[in-house]
Amino acid sequence: MTATNQTQLTIDLDREIKRRLIEAAARQGVGVDALCEKAIERELSEESQIDENRRSDALQVFEELIRQRDEQFKDRTFSMTGVDLIREGRAIRTNQQRGWLWRER
Repeated sequence: MTATNQTQLTIDLDREIKRRLIEAAARQGVGVDALCEKAIERELSEESQIDENRRSDALQVFEELIRQRDEQFKDRTFSMTGVDLIREGRAIRTNQQRGWLWRER
């Protein structure tokens, strides 16, 4: 029953769910294993479709951000990194504070 590329999965079910599974499998003319495998595949397929939609939405948002950035800054380039800008801002602030202290003395 178990092929080399398959793994057996065992789950505990309450009696009512087990009965419903057996009836559904009989109506479809398949075994309970086949019915469960089909349901799992369908669920995973739907889940991956949802994930793909999320990725697609995120990609659209990202592309829009890039478009807005390109529109706003055009061909302008920046010579400093964010770290350089923060360091420069801190140095300016330090000089301001030193100036305030120097005036108070």
